[in-house]
Amino acid sequence: MSNKNEYRMRFITYREYLPPPPPPGIYTVEEKIVKEVRGLRNPDGSPVYSNQYRILYMPNDDASRWEARKNRISFLVYESDRNLLNYDRISLDDLEYYINNRRERKDFLNILPTLIGLRRERLKELEDEKGFVALMARELDVDEKIIWEAVDWWKYKVVWKRPVRKDDALAWRMIRKRVISKTKEIS
Repeated sequence: MSNKNEYRMRFITYREYLPPPPPPGIYTVEEKIVKEVRGLRNPDGSPVYSNQYRILYMPNDDASRWEARKNRISFLVYESDRNLLNYDRISLDDLEYYINNRRERKDFLNILPTLIGLRRERLKELEDEKGFVALMARELDVDEKIIWEAVDWWKYKVVWKRPVRKDDALAWRMIRKRVISKTKEIS
């Protein structure tokens, strides 16, 4: 960040004491905030909007405080930030390609730990979904391919992705209903 005021504006609440920024890692977007950019207009005269995303994180600043922090704090991430990856549509093939990409080796110390963490999370997510899909396919007596399509539909039908394990009861009901309606359309 170029200056302290820009950094201060990334916190939802004004703070006299500024904690360190979030460390590299995987964060869930809690809220999408669309703001009009003052002073900018499109060629047709309509306003220009920018997207900001609110994440929560636990700063490593307990050493400088009298008591341990209990709650995570909000931090704004801008769509224009350079060091962001959209986890929602990254496939394992994409991750493997970038992990093994020789052209970007100079930046590996910065990006490789994040890519490996993303791959670990993606593999864990796929492992969770395999059991979910197999169980539903047995219950409904349908091909797993139909269930996988419904799982993708459920995960991406909102602004950002939600893993099945985040709310498996809701996922089960909605995916089951979708599969039943799709199989009725086919037959």
